Amino acid sequence: MYLSRIALNMARIGARQLAASPYKLHAAVEASFPPHAPRATDEGRILWRLDHNRQDHSVWLYVVSPSQPDLLHIVEQAGWPGYAEWETKDYTPFLDRLAQGQQWHYRVCANPVRNAATDLNLHNSLATFDKMKGSRQAYVTVRQQIDWFERRAAANGFSLPERDPVSGFDEQVKDPLLLSSVRVIDRQRHKFRDRKNQVTLSTAVFEGTLQVEDPQSLRHALCFGIGKAKGFGCGLMTLAPIMTP
Repeated sequence: MYLSRIALNMARIGARQLAASPYKLHAAVEASFPPHAPRATDEGRILWRLDHNRQDHSVWLYVVSPSQPDLLHIVEQAGWPGYAEWETKDYTPFLDRLAQGQQWHYRVCANPVRNAATDLNLHNSLATFDKMKGSRQAYVTVRQQIDWFERRAAANGFSLPERDPVSGFDEQVKDPLLLSSVRVIDRQRHKFRDRKNQVTLSTAVFEGTLQVEDPQSLRHALCFGIGKAKGFGCGLMTLAPIMTP
């Protein structure tokens, strides 16, 4: 597996067009691999994520893939041709070092949704059930989105430690959201066209601290993604060392 990143030059119209359309960016990422290259293997699949850094206003495209990408066309369309290219690293050594008890800073853009059919009550008709079956509804509040993410932690090999109280006053807080180590740092509702339809995609970017509980399950999450809409830039989780003040 490989982890790549490339900086986008948002002063260029090509970069703004890619950033505005997950469908166009998906196509650009797909074009980074020859037709015969595997899109998914037993080790992982192609995932990507667009990061907006609020501190320095930089924009980075991250890609996880079974084979090395050639991102030259993205550099020429949306980067700094002749100045800055892209970085690609072998991801396997890092994945091999994951161990139970480690703590990492994480970031993931996800598509928090639920199956609409699960919310039907017994009074709904069979016709209504058939109409709704298979459809998905987005979680729209921060609390719903954090709950969605927390419910997926164990199955993906990690736990989410609660935030340490800053003072004795925090111990009186009744709202568990205020003590959660999960932060939603960005929420978007994207509307764009694919080949046939108008698509609406709700995303949330989660950030915080996790603890490794099952290294193999976490490795699977890092290489195969979390949740839905992976082709549209969701599901890619990255880990980084925890920075202490």
